[in-house]
Amino acid sequence: MDHPDLFRFNCNATGNSNFDSNPKAKMENPTMTLEPRDELLWLWNTKEIRRPDNSLDRKYYWNKIFIVVCLFAILTDPLFLYIPILKDDIKCLMLDRKLKIVVLLLRSLTDLFYLMDIIIRIYRSKNCSNLCFVLKSCLSTIAKATTCVSIDILIDIVALLPLSQVAILIFFSKMSDLRSLTTTRMVLMNIFALLQYVPRVLRIYLLSKELKNKPLKKEITVTPIWIKGVLNFYMYIIASHVVGAMWYFFAIQRMMICWHSACRKDDGCDNRIFGCHDHHFFRNTTILNGLCPVSVSDNSSNTIFFDFGIFATVLQYGVVGSTNYFQKFLNCFWWGLRNLSSFGSNLEPSVNGWENLYSVCITTTGLLLFLYLLGNLQMPKFQNMEESVLKQICSHLRPVKCYRDSGDIIQRGDPIQMFFVVDGHIFDPNDNKKGPGEICGEELLDWPFLTSFPRRVPRAVVSPRADRSPEVLVLTAVHMETIATEFRKHFIKNYGRLAQKLVNHASPAVTMPGPSSSEAVVRFTEEEIKEATSNYSCHNYENEGGYGAVYEAALPGSETPVAIKTSNSADIGNRFIQSQHLVHEAFVLSHIRHKNVVRLLGCCLETQWPIMVYDRTYARTLEEHIRLTGPKLLLQQRMNIAAETAGALAYLHSMSVTHRDVKTANILIDHTTHIAKLSGFGASRWLDDEVSTLAETQWLDDDDSTSPTLPGTTGYLDPEYLESQVLTEKSDVYSFGVVLVELLTSQAAVSSDRPERSLANVFLCSMQKGHLHQILDRKVFKDNFSFEIAEQVSKLAVTCLGPSGEERPSMEEVAAELDRVVKLL
Repeated sequence: MDHPDLFRFNCNATGNSNFDSNPKAKMENPTMTLEPRDELLWLWNTKEIRRPDNSLDRKYYWNKIFIVVCLFAILTDPLFLYIPILKDDIKCLMLDRKLKIVVLLLRSLTDLFYLMDIIIRIYRSKNCSNLCFVLKSCLSTIAKATTCVSIDILIDIVALLPLSQVAILIFFSKMSDLRSLTTTRMVLMNIFALLQYVPRVLRIYLLSKELKNKPLKKEITVTPIWIKGVLNFYMYIIASHVVGAMWYFFAIQRMMICWHSACRKDDGCDNRIFGCHDHHFFRNTTILNGLCPVSVSDNSSNTIFFDFGIFATVLQYGVVGSTNYFQKFLNCFWWGLRNLSSFGSNLEPSVNGWENLYSVCITTTGLLLFLYLLGNLQMPKFQNMEESVLKQICSHLRPVKCYRDSGDIIQRGDPIQMFFVVDGHIFDPNDNKKGPGEICGEELLDWPFLTSFPRRVPRAVVSPRADRSPEVLVLTAVHMETIATEFRKHFIKNYGRLAQKLVNHASPAVTMPGPSSSEAVVRFTEEEIKEATSNYSCHNYENEGGYGAVYEAALPGSETPVAIKTSNSADIGNRFIQSQHLVHEAFVLSHIRHKNVVRLLGCCLETQWPIMVYDRTYARTLEEHIRLTGPKLLLQQRMNIAAETAGALAYLHSMSVTHRDVKTANILIDHTTHIAKLSGFGASRWLDDEVSTLAETQWLDDDDSTSPTLPGTTGYLDPEYLESQVLTEKSDVYSFGVVLVELLTSQAAVSSDRPERSLANVFLCSMQKGHLHQILDRKVFKDNFSFEIAEQVSKLAVTCLGPSGEERPSMEEVAAELDRVVKLL
């Protein structure tokens, strides 16, 4: 069934729906739109151009372009090392003219982008705000502008230095005269050639970090694991390319050293004429072939005068003299990739110190890349942990290699331990193998996230056994308890992911608060929270979700009221539960922007326990409105509340979020506008979350108990949950059906004053008997028209209260039907 109105509603609700529904807001925000002639000025703009949809994208658009240029530049620079060519048949050196021209053009192109980045960043700085400053300034003016130069600009300037050009085109071009082949010159040449990569890599790192901290505008933006894998593997590609090019360049230098040594032994050899433009008849190639052979066939005496070590292969197959670029590049790239991936285990260097140092660098780089790639792809549990927590875990790991062959490491039922396999293998009873870089017993990392911590120590459910004598790093439950006790709040579910989404309050992209501001979730400081709450002494009341206390306050420099929520229990265990719900609620709300959903402004994570800041409107809960003895909500107000709440739930479901605690106490009604806002997301869940999380893992105080507390609220809980133990989107539909019945009857969902405590059962029984008029609130549904409306809504409520989820409509269909009812009014 198509619902055009519904889809129009969802489209408007996505993103900044307050703009769509508030013409006044559009009139009061003239910076929302840009004239066509101003579309290119964003590159030079020093002030934030606030647009509800793409202001943040415009701010970071140049960074995205520039990081691609930086990646291309770091692939281009190693090509300089391929410009030298060594002709072994006539024993001479030359520069590849075609490759030199191509590489210089590519380098000039990337340098142009680096120069543009310098200009843009200088102009954007607060001390350099005029375009004429950039276009008309000379070197002296730019020198005065160093007061607004940041570390990014300094790195760009260093990256612009022609170090590779100096190394190859100046230093190396003069080495055809082997008399200039001194150790000092060669070291300087190699330093110049390799130093270029330091600012290149550092610039990419800083750009990646800046983009990572970029506030997200999409409701759910989670980088897929395969994208992270490709980006991390790209580091292997770059490193292999650089290592292969260095191998080529160093091989030519080793042959030059050999020629120089050979000429010193033969008086007939002239060190000055090793350029290919010099006539080869002046060179004694016979002596050079005999003293510097690259293969056994070149050496008639079968004695080794000069050991080329790891460079013998590239010299033997003539790669250094080839102009077949495809063959040359792939051979060197393959050599670099093979030795990085094997940590240089197959390298057999000569006694030369620099060659051994190069081999050590290959082994170290390969190991670091492997550990980084392994940590990003195979250890998702560590991905969102704070660095301080990871350091503590690493400091408590203990190396062990003491298990006998095929012996059990721990017995089933013993306190669990986590094993990080360094070498060898570990098998579980099902013969599943854990190899180097993998974890066995990762359940220990989940333990601090449970509310039963530290009372219930997890036990090993299997007996892993060792294959031969594996080397492992061990983390015990005692050490895990020590770490988790010290960093308790860091083991709240989604704490790390929430921390990654925060941006600093002082960020120019953030204008807090207000419906037209950026969608970023702000990181507030502890000083700001203390100032807003008068050191936690202002008026506070119990959180409507029961997860702590709420302070009504105003942020420093703003008169807009906010609600500041924090845990307040004296018991550490209960405080952890409260904070767990607050963090989970904040994490869900950080992805959601809807006019009928309570809005999260930011968080403070500096305090011992997390503090959340919400946009606060003067409102009462729908439960309070229904139970008021004074003036009751009018029919149209009730239907508007129902339609708005249904629309909010439909939006949540489209975002793959289930609320799981829909009730009148979690629906706020504004005092003046009577606009409904859905709150109470402490028990909500993404549809792809694990089954055992949050409420389901809140074990009772009895250590021997295995009965989890139920999510949701009695009277609103889906009866299907008692059988399936799973709450779905259709569970929200059932709970909303109970809310509809409360709006129709003005009665509580559960009451001991009725023979049947459940209002839903009483309502369904009345509908079956045709006694709807007996249960409706006659003060609201007084005439025939209102009774007809009540009949339509009652039929909708009956379908929502269906015994099985398959019989219930979706929230989209419910919202569309209620929108139709509202239009009738």
